[in-house]
Amino acid sequence: MKYLSRVSKLATFAVIGCLAVLAFRVFAQLPPLPQEPDTKFVLRIKKPHEVKDETAFGNALQAIKRNGAIYTVHMVHSNNKADDLTQLDLTTDKVTTSELAQSAATGEYTAIGSNVTQRVASENLADIQTILSQLK
Repeated sequence: MKYLSRVSKLATFAVIGCLAVLAFRVFAQLPPLPQEPDTKFVLRIKKPHEVKDETAFGNALQAIKRNGAIYTVHMVHSNNKADDLTQLDLTTDKVTTSELAQSAATGEYTAIGSNVTQRVASENLADIQTILSQLK
């Protein structure tokens, strides 16, 4: 019986390893794409904008919510308090933060997610125009 040389064994293992990596890449599941609402009109706000009046903007969001619109808006108030305004009403039982995050909370805040697109989706064009009229 003839045995393979050491170089042939290494080459065979290298080929098997490359094929395994390629097979994992081919059959790997791609991350799901963000779902676009199935509505007629979608307003995408990509850059931060000021609103004319914060309470009027909040009232406008509540009004379009009653009409069935879907929205996700990250709003920073004039007192630098940030809110995530969404159509979903979620509550949390407990929030766990690391020691590093707690110690950093006393310092300056860094703007996170400034590249996130805010969305307002509705079947009615008047809802989109209501939100646009509230922006400066």
